[in-house]
Amino acid sequence: MANKLLSALLKGTYSAITAYTVGDIVDYLGGSYACKVNSTGNLPTNTTYWALLADKGDTGATGATGATGATGATGSTGATGADGFDGVSAGLLYSFDTVTTDADPGAGKIRFNNATIASVTQLFLDNLENGGSDVSGFIDLWDDSTNTALRGTLKITKRGTETTFAVFNITGAVTDGTGYRKVVVTHIASAGTFSASDIVSILFTRTGDKGTDGAGAGDVVGPASATDAVPVLFDGTTGKLIKNSTPTGTGNPVLQTSPTFVTPVLDAATATSITTANIYGSIASGGDLLFNSTSHATKGTIGLGSLTTGLIYEESTDRLGLGIAPTHQFHLLMRADDDIYINARTNPRTITTGV
Repeated sequence: MANKLLSALLKGTYSAITAYTVGDIVDYLGGSYACKVNSTGNLPTNTTYWALLADKGDTGATGATGATGATGATGSTGATGADGFDGVSAGLLYSFDTVTTDADPGAGKIRFNNATIASVTQLFLDNLENGGSDVSGFIDLWDDSTNTALRGTLKITKRGTETTFAVFNITGAVTDGTGYRKVVVTHIASAGTFSASDIVSILFTRTGDKGTDGAGAGDVVGPASATDAVPVLFDGTTGKLIKNSTPTGTGNPVLQTSPTFVTPVLDAATATSITTANIYGSIASGGDLLFNSTSHATKGTIGLGSLTTGLIYEESTDRLGLGIAPTHQFHLLMRADDDIYINARTNPRTITTGV
C-alpha cells in the first residue's frame, strides 16, 4: 500500500457510489472503517473490503443544561383566519318588512304599524319565523300575564348591528290575524332604523302575574287628577273607586282655609228655623250675642241654661230674671214711666222714679 497523507485518507461518511481505494477511512453508523481492498458499493461492515478501526461508543451521560439564549426577534403577524360560524340567536329571527298596513307581512316577516319607531303601537308578525318554523303558539303566550297593564317586553335587534334596536312593552292582547299575529305595544326606547329585509332578532321577556289581593278591601282606584284641598268621595258602592268632589256640586262638601260662617238666628214666626231677625253676633260690640224681634206679639221667653233655674229673659214683660221659677224670679224692670223696679214678679218694689 502506497504511502498517503492521513488527511487524504479521511473520506467522511460512507457513500455507496464512491470508489474507495486501499487506506481510505470512512465513518459509518458511529464507527470508523479502513478500506483494505478497493471497493465500490460494499458496506463497511463487509470485512472482505473493510477493517474496523474504532467502533461506536456507549452513549455518554447528559451534559449540564446550557444558559438560556437571548430572546429572538418577534416574527411577523400571520394572516387573518377565516370568519367563524354565526352564533345561535337568543330570540326569534324575522325579516323586517317596511310596509305599515295591518295585514300578513309574508312568511318569516315582521312589520310595524308606523314608519316612525317611537310612534309604533302594534306589531304584525307572520306565524312562521325566518327559518320556516311555526311560532304562533309561542307568540300567543306573550299576553298571558295577569298584569294586564304590562304583560311583557320585546327587544328587537338588527342582527350584526347591536346599536340598531327597538324596545316595546306589551300592553294589550295578542290577536289572531289569520296567518299572522297582532301585538299591541307601547314604545320604550330605540336607536337606529330598520331597512327592508334586515334580519332582526326578537327577544321576549314575560311580566310576572299580579299578586293576590291583601286581606283588606284593597284595589282602591282614584281619578287621573284631583282638585287640591277638596274631600274625596266614593264613586259607586264597591268601596274600591273614589272620585274628586266638585266645589260647586250638589251635596259635595268643601274644605276652606278661611271659612265664612252664616249667623244662626231663630225665626220668630215658626220658632222652628233660623233667620237673621232674632239672634245674631254683633261684630261692632265685640261679638256679643244680641236678641231681637220685630213683633211684640211674638215675644216669648229666652233662657240661658234651664228655664226654671237659669237666667231668663221674658220678652213679653221686658223682664230679665234670675230665680227658681217664673213666679218667684228676681226681676229688674224698666217701665215706660222710666221708673226702675226690683220685684219678685208678684210684689214689685220701686228703686228709682223716672223724671
